[in-house]
Amino acid sequence: MREASAHRPVRMTTTVRIVLGALLDGHDEDLWGLRIMELTKLQSGTVYPILVRLEERGWIEGRWEDEQPEGRPRRRYWRLTTWGAWRAREALGRTGEGGEARA
Repeated sequence: MREASAHRPVRMTTTVRIVLGALLDGHDEDLWGLRIMELTKLQSGTVYPILVRLEERGWIEGRWEDEQPEGRPRRRYWRLTTWGAWRAREALGRTGEGGEARA
C-alpha cells in the first residue's frame, strides 16, 4: 500500500458499492477476481481497477495463491481489512450489521 494513497477517500460510485457489497457478503472467505465478477455481474475492466484502488487505500488486502495449480492460472485472493469492512458498512449504510472482517 502506498502511504500517500492510504489516506485518500474512495469515490463511492455505483460499481464501487456493488464490489464492496460482494466483499462484505463474502467477508468470511477470500474472493478471487472471477468470483467477484460472477457475484457482481461486472466485467474485469471494471472490477480489477476497483480492487486495485481499494487495496491502495487499505480497504482490502490481496494475496496470491501459494502454488500454481495445474490447468489454470494462480488466483489473487482479496478480502476486506477490518478497517475496510467498517468503512464499507458505513458507506453502504450497513452500520448495524454484526460480524467483523478478518484483518
